[in-house]
Amino acid sequence: MCNLLKPALECRDVTVKFGDVTALSGVAVSFVPGQIHAVVGQNGAGKTTFARVAAGLVQPTAGAVDVMGHEIRTGQVSVSRTAGVELVHQSFALPPSFTVAEIMEFGATGKGGIYSRKGLAKRWRGHIADLDVQVDLNRRIRDLPIETQQGIEIARALVMDARVLILDEPTAVLSPSGINMLFARVRRLRERGVTVILILHKIREVLGIADTVTVLRGGRKVEGPLPIAEVSAERLANLIVGEAAAKTLDRHERDALVGTKPPSGEGAGHPKNAKGPSVLSLKAVSTRPDSEGITLDGVDLDIRPGEIVGIAGVEGNGQKTLVRHFRPCRSCRRIDRACRP
Repeated sequence: MCNLLKPALECRDVTVKFGDVTALSGVAVSFVPGQIHAVVGQNGAGKTTFARVAAGLVQPTAGAVDVMGHEIRTGQVSVSRTAGVELVHQSFALPPSFTVAEIMEFGATGKGGIYSRKGLAKRWRGHIADLDVQVDLNRRIRDLPIETQQGIEIARALVMDARVLILDEPTAVLSPSGINMLFARVRRLRERGVTVILILHKIREVLGIADTVTVLRGGRKVEGPLPIAEVSAERLANLIVGEAAAKTLDRHERDALVGTKPPSGEGAGHPKNAKGPSVLSLKAVSTRPDSEGITLDGVDLDIRPGEIVGIAGVEGNGQKTLVRHFRPCRSCRRIDRACRP
């Protein structure tokens, strides 16, 4: 029972140097068990380095890390995992050709054994369902949307009963609905007693999910952990960029920091100089499956001269396939794969 009074994770004056560059400088912070903690800051503030130190991926130059009151040997992933710390990286590292069940087995420990595909699916179905990840366990990773891949990464991290789960920029590649799904999943983990540390940079997301927030700036801890009820968006913006710098932010920069949608520009849609026949027109275009990306299915696209066209979507939803299949031929400038050498 006494362990519940000790921090789930504590960094004591942690400093990390890479040559002449100081990524973290004397960071001291502790996190209460069973809560959702946000660690925020601008790019280069030291957030990812902090996460990697806690997960055993980076050996600090100075300082120490405690898990549930016990100092762990830093710089060793196996030691951090045994202590109950798991990190889900911003860039997923799941082998694309593996099935969901194979991925889960690959990340598990224990006696092992030989399993059929059906047996593997049965073995992991309950674990996946507990996290509300809706997926066929026999599907391959490359065929899954980003939100589902992230759910599987979290499920893998929890195979060893992690007590501290660190998610590095988990919202960066998600759609708004995907972010809502992630936050619902994180809240369920909190209910199960898991301490969750979210590395974030958008204020709106921090205020919407965290119990506490810690701010890093220039590799140093500025403030925290602060109870989220005591922090306003304005105060958090000032802490992240510095009060003097915050006063110089224009509306668009502040919207980007807070995480609000930028206002629509005048003349949205076809610009006035977009005249003449289309320079590129796709009508109900579909592509065949290949190993390089998701297929296109019934895509319509019409681009006129003078337009700047944005292709939007969560990573892995066909943008690369569109560009790869329909860039003009260097010789004749036609959108025709048959004429390409």
